[in-house]
Amino acid sequence: MAYSRDLILRVLEQIRDMLARVVGLVEEGRIEQALAQSNAIAQKVTGKGLDELLELDLQAITQLIVEGSEKDQLKQIEYLSDMLFVYASRITSDSVKKDKALTLSASLLEYIVDKQSTVLDMTLSFKMNKIKGYREQSL
Repeated sequence: MAYSRDLILRVLEQIRDMLARVVGLVEEGRIEQALAQSNAIAQKVTGKGLDELLELDLQAITQLIVEGSEKDQLKQIEYLSDMLFVYASRITSDSVKKDKALTLSASLLEYIVDKQSTVLDMTLSFKMNKIKGYREQSL
């Protein structure tokens, strides 16, 4: 099913807003709601729940994101990476899930860089360094 550009842009905006809500809920200490919202993001982007998503590898995840142009798909992947980082760093205390989420988050960013075939932009570089720093800190 092909989606119109307007619909894809609305979906991207919804995902961005959901991600902002996750961060807000975490800051308010409402972890259960943040977890539910993170699960909703995973479902919206991939059709899979968060627990299912953590069991997939990079290739399987990127194959689930098929709607929109390549640029739109990369934006969805970036939002998914952001959500996984927030999940790992602020929501879950399960060390196995934390490690899987951090690994996927970093892998998704690397996938974006590979697809863009450009020099790592400042935003992606910042995000990758943040993941690396958090991972080193939590060891």
